Amino acid sequence: MSLIGVYSSRDFSDENSYFEVEALHFNLWIIPQRKRDVIFNCHNGKPLWSFIFPRFSRNYIDVGLRIKVIPGGGLNWVDLHLPATNSNGDLNFFDLSEVVLDDRMNDLLFGRKVDVDKEKRTISYYRDGKSVQDEVVKVQKITDLKSNGRFRVEFAEPLKAQYSESYFYIRFRYECQNSDEILNKKGWGFAKAGFVIDVRLNDIRETVDFAEMNQSYNMKDVKEFNAFVVHPTNYMRSAQSPNVHYSRLLEPNAWRPYLVTCEPYSDKQKYVINQWKTTGVVSSAEPYRMFAQLQNEFGLNVFIVYIGGILSLPFLSWLASLIY
Repeated sequence: MSLIGVYSSRDFSDENSYFEVEALHFNLWIIPQRKRDVIFNCHNGKPLWSFIFPRFSRNYIDVGLRIKVIPGGGLNWVDLHLPATNSNGDLNFFDLSEVVLDDRMNDLLFGRKVDVDKEKRTISYYRDGKSVQDEVVKVQKITDLKSNGRFRVEFAEPLKAQYSESYFYIRFRYECQNSDEILNKKGWGFAKAGFVIDVRLNDIRETVDFAEMNQSYNMKDVKEFNAFVVHPTNYMRSAQSPNVHYSRLLEPNAWRPYLVTCEPYSDKQKYVINQWKTTGVVSSAEPYRMFAQLQNEFGLNVFIVYIGGILSLPFLSWLASLIY
């Protein structure tokens, strides 16, 4: 299981507790590796078994957060629980604020017309029938809090609301360090080639054994949650809960500038994008659980397994003759 959560300060007199989460965006990118890279690079700094059973994809997660700060309040950081990470120090991430301010990309990201003021670093667009404006803020540092995947996201400058409530948007990307946490292998065998994805937002079942014990009291409600899972077309969705909002083919050329840090992305590869979205507020009392099962169709990887099984039949027959 993979937990996502947004947390405020424990001290409710701390100004870092006076904010609301308007929207949380979560993207999982499953990028297949080139086979030669799998063969020659899988052993670098990894256990021997990774050479025998290599991972055939590099996986990335994008996180976008729309925050409302009330007048007189300020925000220097926000705590997030991030899945598929290792507690080996601060998170190696890519800040995507400049991409959000890029006129070529923001319409793709938000799925609507976005106007940009690069001098003020703001984006304007229509949301729920009215025009809104967000200030795009750069992420300065993401610090590991040594609490089972909880990180402190620090901003380049404090988020301040002067005379009226203000809205801010941050977005960053990191490569999955522990992909098995979010892409659970179904097992070994021809009928088990695939993954199970289990993502949970504000689910207290995933927090009760943390070092700080139950953290539900300072979990922030999320007013809107949008999750995207992008995978190669050879994976078919065989089960899901709840139903996806929609699925479509990814536009490979259009997304190339956005995925430049997702090595080894190629616009020759076809991808399917699936979206899940909430219809109400997500809280610790009403968590959101997203489940999907991806089945790998008969492709090169499965073909190699089949050939290996056929070639091993004489040896297995000889071994059986020795035993019986």
